[in-house]
Amino acid sequence: MMSGRGSQTQMLKGLDTQINKAVEEVKLAVLAKFGKDQGKAYFSEFGIAKQNTRFALPADRNYRANALPLFAKAVKMHGLQVAGFDSAFFEGIVGQYTEAFHATQKTDSTVSISVGNKNELRKRIEMVINALHTLVKVNYPVTYVGELRGWGFQKEKY
Repeated sequence: MMSGRGSQTQMLKGLDTQINKAVEEVKLAVLAKFGKDQGKAYFSEFGIAKQNTRFALPADRNYRANALPLFAKAVKMHGLQVAGFDSAFFEGIVGQYTEAFHATQKTDSTVSISVGNKNELRKRIEMVINALHTLVKVNYPVTYVGELRGWGFQKEKY
């Protein structure tokens, strides 16, 4: 089964890189507009939170997907002019990221279901093999080892 998860992950990684660059520029714009001391108080409006020693959007993709609409809305609301990023970028990146994130979640769900089905099928196959093994052993009590080898069995238990 081909899942496409690798390309989806690569797309999210590229979007994360763009978003991280934009966040750094927005932080500079916020600090320039509101001042160094008061600017940090506005970061939460942008979905930017303190992580360890720095302020950034959450790295976890679930939280990031929730923070991005706040980010775009706050940039527009405060009328920030961000170097290297036009206003269309902030609106477009939310849609792109959300779409890519949901596609990845859907793929993960499909793969998980397939893996669950595979495990269930494996249990059924093991039951059938064990039943065949027992039948051969019962029908050939003296020569069952040779008979099992003739059937292709290489070991005693499955």
